[in-house]
Formats: sequence, C-alpha cells, structure tokens
Amino acid sequence: MFKVRMLSVIRKMTSTKSFRMEEELLRKLSVLAARYGVNENKLVTDILASRVEIDPLIPTFEGISLARETFRTILNTTNVDSLEISAWELGRAHFATARRLYESNGEQLSFLKFVSIVLGRHGRWFRIEGKVDSNSKLVTLHHELSLRWSIFLKAYLAGAFEVLSRVRLIVHINEEFVELEIPGEPKF
Repeated sequence: MFKVRMLSVIRKMTSTKSFRMEEELLRKLSVLAARYGVNENKLVTDILASRVEIDPLIPTFEGISLARETFRTILNTTNVDSLEISAWELGRAHFATARRLYESNGEQLSFLKFVSIVLGRHGRWFRIEGKVDSNSKLVTLHHELSLRWSIFLKAYLAGAFEVLSRVRLIVHINEEFVELEIPGEPKF
C-alpha cells in the first residue's frame, strides 16, 4: 500500500499539531505502521495527504466501496458494448469534473496526473509499472480483476483523454494489464 522511495529528500516546512484519538485506534495505527515499515507520523501524514487530494473528487466517484467479488460480478453481468459506451462517457465526465475541481484550487490536472495520482494512487483502480512523469509515453497499468475491467479502463481512459486532445489514445489490454501509448499530451 505504501512504498518508501529514497530518491531525493526535499525538506518541506512542517509544524506540530496534536489530536486526541481512542486508544484502540492508536493501537491499530501502530500495528499498521509496523506492517508497512514506516513510523506512525509517516503513515498518518500519507493517509491525510491522500484524503486531502481525493476528497474534492468524492462527489465525482461517490466513494462507493465494494468487495472484489461483488465488483467482478457486476462487471460480468453487463453487455460489453454497453460497458464500453458507459465507461467512455464516465471517463469524459469524471476527468472534466476533476479538472475543474483542481483548477478551482489553483492546480492543473494533466491526463497523466489523473491516471497516476487520482485513479492509481488514491482510487486504487490499478498499480502502475515504473515511474510516471510528464514525459512518459508508455504507461502500463496492472490489476487483478478481469478482462472486463480492462475493457472498462480502456474506454474510460480513452474518454478522459479525449477531453484534452483530438488525437486518439492508443490502448492495449489483456486480463491483467492495460497499456497506454500517450501520443503527446497537450500542455496546459
């Protein structure tokens, strides 16, 4: 869930703030921090940073949590053509909404940031192979759901990309991977 990268250390201004928490919650926090090999402060900071980033998008995605098997069953009961059409429409709508929300906070939301930060890191829709930055032209997304999830992601991401560009996003899929060939994202 949490990976510690030691690339370069940039010191940000920090300050101390205390919160009262139930003892049981603090015990669970200690166990979870130990499981991920980080200290409690790092764990809480990462969780809060993630929540602050994704919270404005909750109205877009509505924060629904489903068990993997429930989600897989829903995917498998839909018609593939309908799934692709709905996914494409959702991708366009969600990216446009997310972009407006970011802009209202004075930030820009690129397609790659949407994929890597919003959907990957915070949404946990997939894991991303390697490092993604503004120069990435090939991005591989890993998941463990099904070919239908790959089909959904392909259409969803194509719809989202279309908000930014008339050039078509090239997407290759199989049951566990979605590979994006970024044809040159417009810079905003």
